[in-house]
Amino acid sequence: MKSFKVHLNEDSTASTFQRSSWSLLQRSGEWIPLTNKISNIINDGKTKRILALHTSNLDGAYGLIKLQGKRNQISVTTGRSEPFYGVVSQNSGVIAVVYGDVKFSHWDDAWSEVDRGGTRWIKIKKDFASNEQLEDEYNKINAKLYLFKTELMKQYEEKTGTIRMNKDQLKKVKENYIEAYVRFCERFIAPELQKISDARAKDYFENIGEGSEGYDEIVMSNIKIKSFYVSPYNVSNLRYSRLGDRISEQKLIFKKFAEHVKQNNIEYVRVILGEEGVTSTALKRQVRKYNQSVGFK
Repeated sequence: MKSFKVHLNEDSTASTFQRSSWSLLQRSGEWIPLTNKISNIINDGKTKRILALHTSNLDGAYGLIKLQGKRNQISVTTGRSEPFYGVVSQNSGVIAVVYGDVKFSHWDDAWSEVDRGGTRWIKIKKDFASNEQLEDEYNKINAKLYLFKTELMKQYEEKTGTIRMNKDQLKKVKENYIEAYVRFCERFIAPELQKISDARAKDYFENIGEGSEGYDEIVMSNIKIKSFYVSPYNVSNLRYSRLGDRISEQKLIFKKFAEHVKQNNIEYVRVILGEEGVTSTALKRQVRKYNQSVGFK
């Protein structure tokens, strides 16, 4: 298996991954990256491929198509908690129905953040727990991360404060500390998260269930887009709002997008603003039916 250091320097993800990882490592609170190994440990070596919903705009939809089959991670929801806002067109303009491999799942907003290498980081926090007993377990995990990160940052400050380094040398030092942090998470944090993940999910679905506030956030990779539900002629879909009322130009933009989608063998569903035919309930039902068939509640 490649070391995390080697992974940092693969193709175009080299310095961007390192910078983003270092930034997240320095932030307040305890964050862990959902690397393949960490996700595999949390999920007990089991890969679940599910169907989920991803909201975006037109620019984001083009980017999503490029991510198909890649390790880059996206945040999705099954919509089993708070529904989308009625008609698809009243949300972000584009909703993608996607298949993907689950890397991490949470019944509420996990507030994950993606680094520029495509890996998402999650912040370990007590509201991941659905009862006091699980909250205690998360507090213990948080304390371990805090102590290790504090010592890591102390060593980094001592090393960089006493030795003059050029840009490349400093980058190398950061890479080594990031790797040390990831290895710690793999060895001591991921196994603890795996132990309580089943109890967490069981407690939630038995005692809270659907209809609570918030929404379930799932991090997935290796995606395949099944369909796009698109609301044309909505300026919020476009990067350049200067198009205003020039419907003919907007029609052309969406026509090109529809052609691009169909060329990639993806279903394109056009939804008119205010149309009642395609609601969030219908989309959630589609997702729920598939996920139940693969054993993902």
